[in-house]
Amino acid sequence: MKKLIAIMLTVGLLAAPMAARAGDHGWATAGKILTGVIGVHVLGPVLADSYAPYYAPAPRAYYAPPPEQ
Repeated sequence: MKKLIAIMLTVGLLAAPMAARAGDHGWATAGKILTGVIGVHVLGPVLADSYAPYYAPAPRAYYAPPPEQ
């Protein structure tokens, strides 16, 4: 679910028409570049580690079950 939300959010942000033109000045071009960088940072970890196993740390102590009577 997180993967789908991240993809939809990034596509929505990047879908706006933002073609860089020669007439654009500093801040307009910088904004377009930063939008691409943010999109890579949002989607990169989501797509790269989508099938990586995650392990829980070992328990600190073992609690034996109570003895049966």
